[in-house]
Amino acid sequence: MPTYAVGERWTAAKAEGLLNATGKMIARGERTTASSTTSGATELGVLRVDNLALQAGFAYEVRTGNMRYDLSVATDRAKAVLRYNSSGTATTSSTEIGRWESATVGDLNSGGPVLGYIYPSTDVTAGSVLLSIVRATGTGTVTLMSDTGHGIQLFVTAYGEDPGDSGVDI
Repeated sequence: MPTYAVGERWTAAKAEGLLNATGKMIARGERTTASSTTSGATELGVLRVDNLALQAGFAYEVRTGNMRYDLSVATDRAKAVLRYNSSGTATTSSTEIGRWESATVGDLNSGGPVLGYIYPSTDVTAGSVLLSIVRATGTGTVTLMSDTGHGIQLFVTAYGEDPGDSGVDI
């Protein structure tokens, strides 16, 4: 990754070099209609991005836009899940890489983005990520809402070389 001195004047070429090294969106999916309705503990796929080419030794962020859940029972809770498959189509049984669960109750809940991370140890030529929903608690149904201008979105961003886990468990 290029480095720059404090106070150094930026040029278009320098900015492009930095953008190519980190923070580059490599895939995006958008759904402009509401999801199907799910009930019980049955996880339901909502939006998938396929054919991801990921480089070994790099870090990737998978995230959604803000989401709206429609719950048929005001005291129920919804959960959104991000799943990843490195060699084919992601399904509701693929590896979970991130989740968000509503902590508030109500008929219509808003949720922030769901984040997940991928650190491939080998090159990936046909990866896939999936956004799914499920009712976390309660007895009713849950739907992930969408309308014009407020679609259900899924993004994959390359963040550059993975420095490895240097955290210390305490």
